[in-house]
Amino acid sequence: MKNFQIKKLLFLFACVFVTAPLVAQHQNSYSTTPGRITTFNTNGFWDNWFVGAGAGANVYIGDGNTGDGLGGIISATPVLQAGKWLYPYLGGRLKIAGLTNINFFDKGTQKYLSLEANVLWDVSNFVLNYNAQRLYHFIPYAGIGWAYGWDYKIPSRVNASPTAHQNSITVDGGLINRFRVAQNINIDIELSGKLLKEGFNQRSGGVGYDILTTVSLGVIFDIGSCTTFTEAILRDEMEIDYLNSRINEQNKVIQSLAQQKQQKPEPQVIVKEVPVFVEQEPVQNVVLFTIGSAKIQSGQELAIYNVARYLQGNSSKRVRVVGYTDKATGTAVSNEKLSKQRAENVMKILIDKYSIDKERISLDWEGQWNSPFDVPEWNRAVILFIE
Repeated sequence: MKNFQIKKLLFLFACVFVTAPLVAQHQNSYSTTPGRITTFNTNGFWDNWFVGAGAGANVYIGDGNTGDGLGGIISATPVLQAGKWLYPYLGGRLKIAGLTNINFFDKGTQKYLSLEANVLWDVSNFVLNYNAQRLYHFIPYAGIGWAYGWDYKIPSRVNASPTAHQNSITVDGGLINRFRVAQNINIDIELSGKLLKEGFNQRSGGVGYDILTTVSLGVIFDIGSCTTFTEAILRDEMEIDYLNSRINEQNKVIQSLAQQKQQKPEPQVIVKEVPVFVEQEPVQNVVLFTIGSAKIQSGQELAIYNVARYLQGNSSKRVRVVGYTDKATGTAVSNEKLSKQRAENVMKILIDKYSIDKERISLDWEGQWNSPFDVPEWNRAVILFIE
């Protein structure tokens, strides 16, 4: 009965793995400093999950290791896993393996099933700058788990009275060598060890624990609403200075209106109109972005507003929207894609929010080439050129 329940549990786990969505939103993300000192944006619960399946080779080390050579005790095992990265360098997973035989040196065999919970430490993302396109990750891990053994078989020549079932708390550890082979697809070569209670192999009398070592090969799929992390970037000093200057200008207007009211005995209504640039082209025509992002920040929409009002008052004018990225981060291919997304997002606001005719807008993107500014951070921008 227990065997049937265990097989049923494994079957349900496999169904979840097979039906998990493998297509996820992907965003090229990088950090400008090593992961251990970088602040990253917090991702949602459904972001940065992974599932995987593979197979491994077991070698059991315990008492009674006499009789056969190493080749006689190697056994195969399937491996399933699922987990989540909380940060680029810290995550957790559940791993299940077994339903196959463990071979012992005395020609004994025993079926087993193991379940373990691990804490993963991505040393590559911790020591180096975070890079979503990194080809290799060095990931040690540690954890605890449970192992169950049954159906013990041993040659009649050996004098033994095996118990029907074995249960053991396990201490687990290992090393994952992860290779990125495609977007959201990785290959893992994993070396692991599992400490079990003394006598899990129906033998006792030596060291106080047994060891199950495994070498496995698996395919890992990154899934979720988002499969990468983004560095949290504070607002640029240039943007903060600009906003402060706007606040100071408004304070001066308020003080001026207050003085005028004090000088005039009779109350009067003072209307302050927002200036519309009709004859003069807008000076504020640069929209800045944070690293690796195409999202328009609320403080940056003023440039789009100025250009839109100018176009509304000058029907013969057109605008050319050009996207850029800085070449200090990312690749040429990913930067070209990102600059296009930035330009398209600015054009969408002009059309949807300010009703500018699409025929009056031309779209272009330069990627990391033809940078307009000497300061790298300023080139994470879209520039609107009046024509």
